[in-house]
Amino acid sequence: MSTLIHHHMGLGDHIICNGLVRELRSSIKGKLTLACKQHNLPTVKDMYSDLDINYLIGNDSDIERDYGTFTKVHRVGFEKLDYGNGIPIEIQFYMMENIDPETKYKL
Repeated sequence: MSTLIHHHMGLGDHIICNGLVRELRSSIKGKLTLACKQHNLPTVKDMYSDLDINYLIGNDSDIERDYGTFTKVHRVGFEKLDYGNGIPIEIQFYMMENIDPETKYKL
């Protein structure tokens, strides 16, 4: 089984989603791949150096073209965001994956 996590790929988004990725990694059996832009790869790899994660490098459209090669895709923060509900976007990312937003602070 192979799983892809594709969230917004700005460096700030990677930092915000650190707890989310770690929580998913702990619950996913098999290969986990994280979408990442080339210029962020050194920092993101360092952030997750303690985890077994592969990386898919490209922009959003490159990554989306490869969705079919994965058994499961976690597409986080592209749909279902509600900018008017008063809940911060980064918290909504965690809610989309049914992960406690407090996980964001537990590294």
